[in-house]
Amino acid sequence: MSRYEKAKSLARRWFLNRKFITNCCISSSMLVAGDVVQQSYEIFVRRQSVYHQHRTFKMGYAGLATGAYSHHLYDYLDKRYPGKDLKTLTKKVFLDNLSAPLNFAIFFGVLAIVERKRLYEFYNELWTKGVDLYVASSVVYAPVQYANFYFLAPQYRVLFVSAVNLVFDTYATFIAHNDRHDAFETELPNNCHL
Repeated sequence: MSRYEKAKSLARRWFLNRKFITNCCISSSMLVAGDVVQQSYEIFVRRQSVYHQHRTFKMGYAGLATGAYSHHLYDYLDKRYPGKDLKTLTKKVFLDNLSAPLNFAIFFGVLAIVERKRLYEFYNELWTKGVDLYVASSVVYAPVQYANFYFLAPQYRVLFVSAVNLVFDTYATFIAHNDRHDAFETELPNNCHL
């Protein structure tokens, strides 16, 4: 057996036997990648002058939490609504879209915790920025989720959505940090503890 085949076999066993951990890591990695892309763009257009590693770490923490949520959501939807007929797919996509605000609450909640924000600051950010994310996610994810639930086996759902998320996460990190460029340019905020 070649090294490539051994690595492939190991990766397959890891992914299939540890789906929860794998899904959390995939989600976190995609949010980190989205933040790196977004910050690279911000540096390119000169909206920020340096790369802010602490911001990327925060996105990684949020990705772990949203990955856990997505893992359990898809597991529930697959068990509760087995099948691939149009009616079942529509229920799954509708419930996935309906649950998106909770996913955004988790995302902004983790950011609020690591930034030590007050509850009213978290609520304000969730309300103002979460609405933009929800509208964008409703447009993007409905067709994506039809394909996801119809064509893919359950163990690949978070991976597929996370791959699509790379584009969406670039947008999400832009939305999450859109009003913070001046703060990042001066120094690490006092309330950020990483």
